[in-house]
Formats: sequence, C-alpha cells, structure tokens
Amino acid sequence: DFMSNGSNNRIVTATGTDAMNAEANLLFDGTNFAIAATGKILFDGGDNTYIHEESADNLQFQVGGKNMFRLHEGNSEAVFNDGGVSLDFRVEGDSDTNLLFADGSADKVGIGTNSPDTKLDITASGVQGVVINQDGSNADISSRLLETCKM
Repeated sequence: DFMSNGSNNRIVTATGTDAMNAEANLLFDGTNFAIAATGKILFDGGDNTYIHEESADNLQFQVGGKNMFRLHEGNSEAVFNDGGVSLDFRVEGDSDTNLLFADGSADKVGIGTNSPDTKLDITASGVQGVVINQDGSNADISSRLLETCKM
C-alpha cells in the first residue's frame, strides 16, 4: 500500500496520469523542508543557478554556472568568488555605494572607489580621511608608515 510503505513526511510527486511517488530525497514534516545531502535547490529551470551542499556543512551558491559564494563551517570561512573568475564584490554604506570594492579581474581593493589603481586604493574626502591607529605591542608601526609616506 502506497500510504503505509514507510514513506512518512515525503513529498509526493505525480509519475504519470494515475501514479504517485513518495520522493525519498524530499521531506517535509509540516515545519522543516529537507533535501538529501549534496542535493541542489535549482532556480531558473536550468542547472546553472542553484544552492548546493557540496559536502557536510559546505554550501555553494552557483549563479550562471559560476561559483559565486561558499560558506564552509569546517574551514570557518565565507568565500566570495571561490571559483577564481572575474567577479567583483561591493559593499554599500549608508551614503557611499563603494564603501568597499574588490575588483576580481584586477586583483585590487578599493575603499571609497570602484576603480582602484593599486592593490589597496583608499579614496576619502572631507574630514573622514584615513586614520591608522596602533596599539602598544607594535610601537614602530607609526615610524615605518611615516618613512614610507616621506619617500
């Protein structure tokens, strides 16, 4: 009997005009929806955009066939552009649309700019400026920064 074959909490799908199947990899208990480990949640009707558990506690966000973002509990990290392709990353502030910008194709980071000229390009205007503070454990950092600025 279909309803008593140990298929509790499974999602039921139609397999023909008069047949049903209790999907072993899709479960819903009224509160939680679950898919089997390493399964995918697909978007846009294709296989290019999805969320995927690649391994235990390791989520991958693929968009347009590119690995855009990974959350990995085992490595204690969140990685943007894990696939190493030409993807940019931008963080907006309240009034600065380029509060932080990583240019994936140029391997440069901008603060206050979306077109960094060097590895780290800080563009600030007004009274905000740039402030670098030191703590007591590294007393020579100020002199090294000052000597570098004098060059």
